[in-house]
Amino acid sequence: MHKKLPEIYRVLSIDVCTGVCCMAFYFSQLSGHKLLSMDYLLIFIAVFCVYSADHIIDAWSIKKQASTFRHRFFQQNLFVMIVLTMILILADIIIAYCTLSNLIFKNGIFLSGIILIYYILNYFSFRLNLRNFFKEFLAAIIYTGGVMLPSFSRSLVTESLLVISFQIFLTAFLNLVIFSYFDHDSDKADKYNSIVILLGKGKALALIYILIILQIIIFIVTLIQNNIGVYFLVIPLLMTLILFNLFYFRKYFSINYRYRYAGDSIFFIPLLLLLK
Repeated sequence: MHKKLPEIYRVLSIDVCTGVCCMAFYFSQLSGHKLLSMDYLLIFIAVFCVYSADHIIDAWSIKKQASTFRHRFFQQNLFVMIVLTMILILADIIIAYCTLSNLIFKNGIFLSGIILIYYILNYFSFRLNLRNFFKEFLAAIIYTGGVMLPSFSRSLVTESLLVISFQIFLTAFLNLVIFSYFDHDSDKADKYNSIVILLGKGKALALIYILIILQIIIFIVTLIQNNIGVYFLVIPLLMTLILFNLFYFRKYFSINYRYRYAGDSIFFIPLLLLLK
């Protein structure tokens, strides 16, 4: 059982939830508005619920035994995960309503609406075998909105903050496209749409390199303008370079889901700000 613990840790997206909290810390440092412990708890629970609900929909949609361990886990524990997720959603809403400002709570409700649209598109694209080009793109938007929402709701949105937000969006999108590239065969076996299946590996490969080059260009331009502290600029660049190496050495990282561990770990990089 102990050998499966790291895999269950990943399957339940605990690493992703922690990474989102690290990214929220990054934006709090960037905006100059410190987040409270309760803010991080709410973020962690919310992300856990979002990812669990997404995996529940996937497990529900796949009518045979799933090809991936994550989907099989949710298939086998579907009722427990549904009940747990519903309880946590209710608890998160009540705590948020009681502790957060009216503006942040309203912004959270707005983001929840976008998440609901994502669920609907994802579910019906699978059920009706539709071409869903928006899955990874919309997921990256939701991710970026989630990590920046607590800080941006408390501060003036400047051009510099928007540029950094765009970089984080590109990083999240690149991360998801690379994951889809690695998951191509299992997604195809489960008849599960992804951007790589829809575009084909050739075009997806081109998209990955375009995103990496775009990130480097933005870093250079922003560094020349010098409107943002160098610490904040280097972090998205480091994240992108790690993803590039992960993809470049994809034969190595394709073994035992190494790409997932490495890819999700990039969102811990903002903890470097604790050293400045």
